[in-house]
Amino acid sequence: MGHVTLLVLDTITGRSQQLSGQVRTTLRFESLTIIAKGCYARPPTMRTDYTAWLDITDAHPGQKGFSGWLLAKEPAIASYDSSSYDVRLVSCTP
Repeated sequence: MGHVTLLVLDTITGRSQQLSGQVRTTLRFESLTIIAKGCYARPPTMRTDYTAWLDITDAHPGQKGFSGWLLAKEPAIASYDSSSYDVRLVSCTP
C-alpha cells in the first residue's frame, strides 16, 4: 500500500497528533523521525486489519530506536518501546 496513517502520543505532555504520508517518506513528531517502509491491508474478504514496517528514531540522546512491524488491531504484539512516546498504526491505503 502507498499511504500510512499513524497516531503519535507524547506521554509526558499528553499531546497527540495523527500523521499521514506516503510510504518511504519521512514523518516527524517532536523529536521522532518515522519512515514507513511498507504498509499493507488485509484483503476485503478478511477482517479489516493493517500492518506496517516502521523505522523510528528519537533525536533525544540515549533513546532507543525501533525497526519492525506494527499491527493496527494488535498493538501489544509489537510496539515502539519509549518512555516518552506511543506510536500506533491507524490504517494503510493505496
